[in-house]
Amino acid sequence: MSEVLIGVVVGGLIAALVQFVTAWTGEKRWQLELRLSHLKAERGRLEKIFEESLKSFGEGMANNSYPSNMIADFSLLMPRNVKDKFFEIMDEKGKSTERIREYYLDMAIEMKTVLAEIDKKIEELVGK
Repeated sequence: MSEVLIGVVVGGLIAALVQFVTAWTGEKRWQLELRLSHLKAERGRLEKIFEESLKSFGEGMANNSYPSNMIADFSLLMPRNVKDKFFEIMDEKGKSTERIREYYLDMAIEMKTVLAEIDKKIEELVGK
């Protein structure tokens, strides 16, 4: 009789362990999918803002007139390194045409770097 009781207890422990492991791995998968979804949404959001802001930035540099909406986007919505690059450019006096082209390229590179970093994070998560 005691062997049957031991078998039932061991069987119950194994069943509980299997359920625990299944729930734990399911939670990890859910967290991974949530993180991946967040990164993809953030990339899409930034890509849209970058595209619009870079266009406005180029036009503003050509006309030496910057829309307040673009400045607000750089001030509030951009990642730190893009915002810092923008204000570094804005602070420089006496911009030549050649320098303006360099700034435009610098800004595009800064923005693409942010997107590449997000892509790398996404690839790391997908590889798990």
